[in-house]
Amino acid sequence: SFASSTGFRYKAPLKNLSSSLREANKRQQTLSFWCENNVYDPTSTCTAAMQNQTSSPSYPLCYSSDPQAILAHTADWRRYYERVFRLRQLELDYVVAHLPEYIRQAPKVFLVGESEGGMVAARYSNPELEKLLASGGRIILQWSCESNYYTSCSEDAGVGGAKSTPILNMISAHDPYFSASPESVAFKVANDPRGYGQWPLTGNCFAKLLDQGFENATVIVLSKTIYHGVTVNSANVVRALLKAFLAEPRAFKNVGLKNFEAGGNDLCTELQRSQGVTLLTCGELGDEDSVPASEFSACAYKSYEFHKEYYEYGTYEMCASGI
Repeated sequence: SFASSTGFRYKAPLKNLSSSLREANKRQQTLSFWCENNVYDPTSTCTAAMQNQTSSPSYPLCYSSDPQAILAHTADWRRYYERVFRLRQLELDYVVAHLPEYIRQAPKVFLVGESEGGMVAARYSNPELEKLLASGGRIILQWSCESNYYTSCSEDAGVGGAKSTPILNMISAHDPYFSASPESVAFKVANDPRGYGQWPLTGNCFAKLLDQGFENATVIVLSKTIYHGVTVNSANVVRALLKAFLAEPRAFKNVGLKNFEAGGNDLCTELQRSQGVTLLTCGELGDEDSVPASEFSACAYKSYEFHKEYYEYGTYEMCASGI
């Protein structure tokens, strides 16, 4: 929605994406595989409407989740975040209504989102889409499915769709926005007398999926990364888990996961299994030290340290990552 013309939020897209990517991938330091942004003009910013400035246009649905700002105006922020969801809901309604026939006839269809998109992928429900997801599933990344600063009320933290739809949720144990870590935005808002959100937090979707009676759901808490993005320090295990879930979404919880537990590659440990929901903690494939972005990329997040070793790759992955 950043490249839309609605006026709610905007970042200028690259004018010729394919050409820009080809040019970037000619140089080791700008390989698009590691870049923080491959889609938008790097000089374009989405300035929040609440930010005092006169140098650039501002947009009402561009925002930064600052705990102190939220705590100063809790009722306003609860309404605000609900409007963010409403925008994405309307976008998805349009997409579902105009799905091409090749998607409607596809053997498996998945709804995937991360962060704000993860919240939307969890909450969004549409009868026409649910028919398609029955053969695929929902993938909820970097979202905890909890009542926290990012939802207007506890009812809005629920997961939509059919209870039998396969679900995979992955989030860092130290996610800076939605985890139960004392450093997260959700923790700071819920733990303040002025704040809101459930208490205590769990930092993942397990409790909500169990409470709602989902029948085929897997929740993965990633222990090796401190970042919001789940692939910075856990790319190999995340890729392997996604690959297994996409291959056999209905069998993943009871069959595919066995390859990751004791007797398999031993990357994951089951913490709890109840009714149709399983909770696991997973490490990372490969014990190499993380590398500062500045040592290998001019376009990766400069403050991040990446687990750069790339396992389970094929010809195209090797080409993209520069390995």
